[in-house]
Amino acid sequence: MDPNNGDVDPEEHAIKCWKAITERSQSKSILILAHSHGGVLTCNILKECTEEQLPRIKAIAMTDSVHSTFCLPPSNAARSLLKQKGCNWVSSSEPRDTVINESAIPRRISSGHARHEWTTCSARSSFFSFFDSMLGSISHPTTIEQSQPEGSQSMSLSPNL
Repeated sequence: MDPNNGDVDPEEHAIKCWKAITERSQSKSILILAHSHGGVLTCNILKECTEEQLPRIKAIAMTDSVHSTFCLPPSNAARSLLKQKGCNWVSSSEPRDTVINESAIPRRISSGHARHEWTTCSARSSFFSFFDSMLGSISHPTTIEQSQPEGSQSMSLSPNL
């Protein structure tokens, strides 16, 4: 899977890797973590997913993804999956897990750090809790309990399926 083995761009390489891994794997639960341009690559992968592959994706955590609405998958099933099972922890000086934009696809949540390169590290406990809750491995509802500024929202990590 060496990206330098052939003349392919990152988008083609990501799709090639996705297909190689998912076609061989019998895994019923796939978790995706994508930082920065990885969000664009994830959207491109979702465009290529078959109807059989989509249910295997249990959660998509993005950290400061640079994707735009133009690269969102056109399929309603893929778009719905990203909306229901995705979160994008973005650079923000707001406390970690403060909802920034609930209507964005996927919803935008503060990573708790204002610098792009630190968003993954800053939000790691949040996206691991998110993964756990989306897999159903936590038997109780998990809401992040942090002091939030008045008027801000705390993010519920319970699946909204």
